[in-house]
Amino acid sequence: MTENRPSLKFSMLVGAMAAIPAVTMDMYLPSMPQIAIDLNTTQALVQGTISATLIGAGIGQLVNGPVSDRFGRRLPFFFGVGLHVLMSIACMFAPNIQALIAFRLLQGIGNASAAVAAMAVIRDRFTGPAVAAGISRNMMVVSAAPIIAPAIGGFLANYFGWQGVFAALALFGVVMLFGVWRFLPETHPHERRTKRGEPFLRAYLPLLTDWSFLRVALIPAFSMVVLMSFVSSASFTYQEHFGLSAGMFAAAFALNGIGIISASQFNSRLVYRAGSPQILLVALSTEAVIAATLLVLALLGLVNVWVFAIATFLLVSVNAVTMPNGASLALAEQGHRAGTAAALLGAFQSGIGGLLSPLVGVFGGDVRAFAIVALGALVIALTFFLSGPRPQLRPRVA
Repeated sequence: MTENRPSLKFSMLVGAMAAIPAVTMDMYLPSMPQIAIDLNTTQALVQGTISATLIGAGIGQLVNGPVSDRFGRRLPFFFGVGLHVLMSIACMFAPNIQALIAFRLLQGIGNASAAVAAMAVIRDRFTGPAVAAGISRNMMVVSAAPIIAPAIGGFLANYFGWQGVFAALALFGVVMLFGVWRFLPETHPHERRTKRGEPFLRAYLPLLTDWSFLRVALIPAFSMVVLMSFVSSASFTYQEHFGLSAGMFAAAFALNGIGIISASQFNSRLVYRAGSPQILLVALSTEAVIAATLLVLALLGLVNVWVFAIATFLLVSVNAVTMPNGASLALAEQGHRAGTAAALLGAFQSGIGGLLSPLVGVFGGDVRAFAIVALGALVIALTFFLSGPRPQLRPRVA
């Protein structure tokens, strides 16, 4: 049964569900330099824990989409977030970086169920404009994670060490398990579930052989490389290269969350006037110019903390315009298989972002390395955009 509009309680609960992966990522960032010291490892390998979480999220999304269609929304959520809790505890006692990477991979697989369930629940309970309202509120909660989570993580790391961050993530998972069990009933009735015996992953084959979908879907995936390259390297760049404390890093990083929220709000209004194809081309080009400028300044030795902060603020803010427009264009012609397409789109973003963002560490982990990876990803995204007919999505007349 559908409802007219999402309530505040519903929006807060489902938004918190959707934010579990983002909180898991961002709360951990201020601890990364200390983890490298305590586990006697390299910056590149510590950045690999971020990539492992992203790759796990990609795997988890691919699996949880069909699983939630067959078994309902609650059961996969309970199993997935339960795994998140167990792996958070395991991370506290990781004896070496290899174990931590493995635990973070499993943690990502587990908490992907929360993001899938949050989106599916909104689609189950609402129709029409209420769906858009629910998704928008979800995005606002998730966008707040880069503002709040690093500050909390920095505080916990200062007083309890990096192990305290994982203890908090485990506690967050337990709270969410109770909240969903107590306040969110099953929204996917038995009569609407897929039948037993139907292969889980066969639904992805038509999309994987549809170049018109793949070409556009890979644009936000390579845009994710820009964001995750920054996320995985920012802690080392700010704290080790520029000498900021964990608390100062959290404050600097939080500014990017404000930029993401502001850009998202701006884009939600602009898209009705200009349309996603035009906005996407301008946004990708703007990001490429910013990344190229940062690279030139880095090669000339002219990048200080202010230049880096301003350049990355602009990059991630414009990225918040690029990604939703790319995603909307990829899904525009997939109405009959939108859920499967959305899961594959998310898997592309997590998988490609997770696989390529460690290149920053491989190339030296400095500002130049970040700029090279970001610019390369944006050139690839622009190439996909320009390699075929321009995607069409007419703006709705206000």
